[in-house]
Amino acid sequence: MRDQIIAAFSRLGRMPRIVQETPGFVLTLNLVAAGLGLAFVPAGLKGLRADSVSYLPLHPASLSSEIVLLARADAASPSASNFLAFAAGQAMI
Repeated sequence: MRDQIIAAFSRLGRMPRIVQETPGFVLTLNLVAAGLGLAFVPAGLKGLRADSVSYLPLHPASLSSEIVLLARADAASPSASNFLAFAAGQAMI
């Protein structure tokens, strides 16, 4: 996601001033909630820390994030197998 953000700013002729990077989104949200700046996060996190932070949507074409599905190699349950088969049919490879 970092590279996409830099590229988006570059297309606008600007460069963001990155002062802190975090290894995970929960830490990022906590830093923003503490007043230490702003962050770009996936829309799926909307609602976490909603008591302390505001989420503002970006234009849909501005950024995109790759989503991957992880599963155990030995996913034996019929529900897991059916879901994996469905997801494989929907994948954009």
